[in-house]
Amino acid sequence: MTQTMKNIVVISLNAVGHVNGCRGATIDSLISRGHRVYFLLEKAFEGQLRPYGFEEIIYEVSNDRNEPTKKPGEQMANDLLSYKILGKMTVEEKLRQMLKYFVKSDTFLSYYQQVEISLKRLMRQIQIDLFIIDDVYIHPAIYYSNIPVIKCITSAPFIFFASDPALPPPFTGLPSNADPDEMNKCRQMLADMMKKNAFADYIEKLGYEKYPDDQRELEKRIAFNIYAYPKELNHWKIESAHPRWFNLEVFNRNIQYDTIDLEELVGQDFYHNDLDGKFSGKWIYVSMGSMGSVDLELMQRLTLILAKTQHKYIISKGPRHDEYELPGKNMWGARFIPQIKILPLIDLVITHGGNNTVTETFAQGKPMIIMPLFCDQLDNGQRLVETGLGVCLEPYDFDEQQLLSSIDRLLMDKKLADKLYRASERIKKSEAHRLFGEKVEQLMNE
Repeated sequence: MTQTMKNIVVISLNAVGHVNGCRGATIDSLISRGHRVYFLLEKAFEGQLRPYGFEEIIYEVSNDRNEPTKKPGEQMANDLLSYKILGKMTVEEKLRQMLKYFVKSDTFLSYYQQVEISLKRLMRQIQIDLFIIDDVYIHPAIYYSNIPVIKCITSAPFIFFASDPALPPPFTGLPSNADPDEMNKCRQMLADMMKKNAFADYIEKLGYEKYPDDQRELEKRIAFNIYAYPKELNHWKIESAHPRWFNLEVFNRNIQYDTIDLEELVGQDFYHNDLDGKFSGKWIYVSMGSMGSVDLELMQRLTLILAKTQHKYIISKGPRHDEYELPGKNMWGARFIPQIKILPLIDLVITHGGNNTVTETFAQGKPMIIMPLFCDQLDNGQRLVETGLGVCLEPYDFDEQQLLSSIDRLLMDKKLADKLYRASERIKKSEAHRLFGEKVEQLMNE
């Protein structure tokens, strides 16, 4: 525990993955060292971080229909459906729809307005020693203060290297050897998006001076960046950006193999069901995230195929859990699954490829199949393929046999299992969270 307690304020985008990532980054490294950590949270998350030792500062955001959000992750998931981001489309079509959402959605402006109000109030009430932000932009109340800032990147880090020709354009899933013309076209679309944003106008409406046009000037306000991406999956160009880019490898650690009683979770009947004597003995966890699970057609097709196998499945059903039934006697599901605690017990993971799920699965040494929907999920899927450490399938255009054979192959691949085990053991022994805490304290004491 430190001799001098500091006041640290954390702000993340109001999506499940972002909140959980920032939580994991700061529990072991800062709260456990005796600092007081305030977390600005959208009302849907109220009460979720207090048990971990955070001070919650609650605000409320309205969406594009001027309705308050009711459940964590549900609003953004519904927005993705309404903006037609989910579904079968080309790389360029998907990128175009994503950019339209991020540029035009009123939900984001409402978020910035409410956070600005909460920030100003909190800055009058306490002396803040540090901001940790997980956001595309720096809030003006923070930018124009003299308080140090650390950027916490809970997504895959590739979007912040969008202009670097050494990497494929982010949010596309394009391989490193893709057609150069296609990669350049996607890079230009991303560059145009960053120029056309409503945030610059919003800053002036609040009475602040407009931010510098040069992105490098804005980056000077950031002391350093933290992110989490296993070295085995990371790109050499990002890995070489250390120490300004500090890699935790996984935000939410489970180094003690803390688990849940699987029989208690799924019930005795399902746990002991031998599937008419055909149970393979393998348990598979399926999570398409709060975003993917709102697409009921996708979930129904996926579970119908998995019902044909002799493995058992634990399904994270998501916000619309009560709108569909699981079709197989080999599957059990719930709206929310304690992911961290079941991963050590699972043999394989099928996921949308959200960064927390990918890094947490990798940290537990489990093979995975990524079925990416949008944004950094596409980057994660491609990295899994290019490193030979897993499988990536198109969620809206995969062949049934392709999925089933991928499941069987990964379950039987002993060489891959050995690689994943060694990576897991290395990550569990990592001192990155402790070193991050020391680095933060050094910054606050300068």
